[in-house]
Amino acid sequence: MADFVKRYTRYRRFNNDSVIVLQAADIFRHLRVYHSHHVSGLALYSTTLWHLQDSIGLSTLAHDLVDLDSLSPEVSAISNIGNVFF
Repeated sequence: MADFVKRYTRYRRFNNDSVIVLQAADIFRHLRVYHSHHVSGLALYSTTLWHLQDSIGLSTLAHDLVDLDSLSPEVSAISNIGNVFF
């Protein structure tokens, strides 16, 4: 019984985390639509896309941000260093 409880707890936590990541991605998409010039905080969006394994969205975000402000440290972190799919 204890093993079942541990598995169920992990399953519930995974599902709750998945829902939170999906909600975060939706919020970031809306922010990108209404504040497309804003780059601060988009490393979190990049990480959210990485968790969702959305390589197309991540690539699109990186290209859009490089076009917007290629000298920003946050853009450099998203486009050059972080969130690489293996």
